[in-house]
Amino acid sequence: MRRIHARLHPRAVRVDTEKIGPVGGMVLFAIEEAAPISLTHLGHLVARDKSQLTRLVHLLEHKGLISRVSSETDARMSFLSLTEAGEILAGKLRNALRETVNEVLFPLDAQELETLEHLLRKALPPDNDLMLRGR
Repeated sequence: MRRIHARLHPRAVRVDTEKIGPVGGMVLFAIEEAAPISLTHLGHLVARDKSQLTRLVHLLEHKGLISRVSSETDARMSFLSLTEAGEILAGKLRNALRETVNEVLFPLDAQELETLEHLLRKALPPDNDLMLRGR
């Protein structure tokens, strides 16, 4: 994990033009996968408490990366989606992550990669599968 972080950091700094950091990237990925998504569901996906997540969602909304739409059935609830700018940034962050993971996993042959992917899918719940998709 340290090797992935060390190799990812310089790439992420270059593409994270909005300075949202790793947690902001995780939030964009989660919203991208599950939009429209409630704040409660998002909190479960990214394992953050409501106050942390609320601050981050306000920041992402202020930067124009996500939009919020009120629920038609419950005025207390809203749903989050990525804006076009959010989709672009999420794509850049995902590419940086994919390049880094591929670089770290380069020594593995096709069979070993297939085995690793199988084991990770078995060990990780489906909603934590964000990094494996689109490989």
